[in-house]
Amino acid sequence: MDKTELSTSLQYFIAEAKKKDGGTYPSNSIYDLFSSIQGYIRHQKSSSINFFTDPEFLRARQVLDAVMKERATEGLGANTRKQADVISVDEETSLYDKGILGVDNPQQLLDTLLYLCGHRCNAVRVYKRTSADQQIQASNILYGLGPSDGSKKAKPSAARMHQLAVLRLNVQQTSDKKTVTCNFSL
Repeated sequence: MDKTELSTSLQYFIAEAKKKDGGTYPSNSIYDLFSSIQGYIRHQKSSSINFFTDPEFLRARQVLDAVMKERATEGLGANTRKQADVISVDEETSLYDKGILGVDNPQQLLDTLLYLCGHRCNAVRVYKRTSADQQIQASNILYGLGPSDGSKKAKPSAARMHQLAVLRLNVQQTSDKKTVTCNFSL
């Protein structure tokens, strides 16, 4: 089968693909099918065919785009990902009280920063808070204040900041190279 025939077959497949029960696939599933066929052809034939860049597959890409937009307007695929529930203030306080979040050890600090700042994936990003509150709480953590201190923001004492982190730099220079060693401890 040459590229033109393959493109035509893909167009019909994308436009007519149905589930076993006769329902239509959500837009993200159609895209996954398209990508899977691409991967299968590359694996089987060790060819350089690329549905996403080759000009012969432009029409197939246009059909894919149209079908995905149509399914999105129908509401298919709009809310297919599971989302976590928002964490309440009581649950957050409980995390601090149980020692899961805090600044007492490196793992707690890492977990706290991940919790407050989020991560670049939907599983963690679901937790929503205004950026001002988020900045204040991150500052409180870095300054060693807990969530129940009652103050919005306080200046840290020098002794407390010294307890939080120590950074040591060691620079060694020889005639042909320079070595910098950085030790960071909490």
